[in-house]
Amino acid sequence: MSDYNVTTLDEALAELDNLNASKNFTDFDKYRRQLQNASSPDEWNSLLTQWSTNENSDSSPQHSTNDGTPSGTGEGLPSSAPQEEEATFGEYGTDTGTVNEVGADPSSPKKEDWIDKKLKAWKEYAKKEGEPFQQLQDDHAPLSMQVGDTPIKYTDRHNITMGDGEYKKFLEAVKIEKNDGIKKINFGEIKSDEFRAKLAVACLEMGMDMNEGPDRIDLDMECLKNLNLKPEVRKKIEEYNNNKQKDKQRERNQKDRTAENTGTGTPTPPEAENTGTGTPTPPEAENTGTG
Repeated sequence: MSDYNVTTLDEALAELDNLNASKNFTDFDKYRRQLQNASSPDEWNSLLTQWSTNENSDSSPQHSTNDGTPSGTGEGLPSSAPQEEEATFGEYGTDTGTVNEVGADPSSPKKEDWIDKKLKAWKEYAKKEGEPFQQLQDDHAPLSMQVGDTPIKYTDRHNITMGDGEYKKFLEAVKIEKNDGIKKINFGEIKSDEFRAKLAVACLEMGMDMNEGPDRIDLDMECLKNLNLKPEVRKKIEEYNNNKQKDKQRERNQKDRTAENTGTGTPTPPEAENTGTGTPTPPEAENTGTG
């Protein structure tokens, strides 16, 4: 039986804020997105109950992702191995991670396995799109390639840098990570607004969570305005923007409440009280009784 009885998303998010104040969740952002992706009071109450009974603040209950797949398992990975849930993207020419030597990561299959799978996926994409494909040699990355005019490099299995190419390449890159068991895309240190926008839309189209995604997705941006997006993807973008706006307002409200509780607001300056810089009764009014 649930310990909660919320009936709206705002009530559920407020309860999560209260839980986080006492438990200091390391996965707070993920929990908040799970509430936003849930669609009924029963789901909100169930999630809140699970999180409230977690002994460790960083433990995460098993849940369904946007596409309905339980996050406790990942496609293409041994079920007994620890599951990675996040892949990091970056702009080409920046480092998103360190190169793993063969066998350095005990949770992954042999190094050649993931390289071969991702290489095959990109070759098939290039063939389907009629673009030239070239595998490159790079001493600092186990997998590097050129797809059309876009360079793509994997510094390890789930750390990807790529040129700011067409949207469909971002969609393919996110799809490949999803097929490799990834649930969330980390935007890392991406600076380009266009890169962030295209990656964010690709995440929403593929039903992936985001870490440090953009504050707003503007479909009027030059790189997005001509995309032939399905109505359901446009709806996801609208919901994403609305949720981001609510999150900002909630953070402002929380800061205001904290300021009120700790007295860090803007009190009356002491000098105004001591020096009478307010508006005192005029002396003549006191002396003549005209007050």
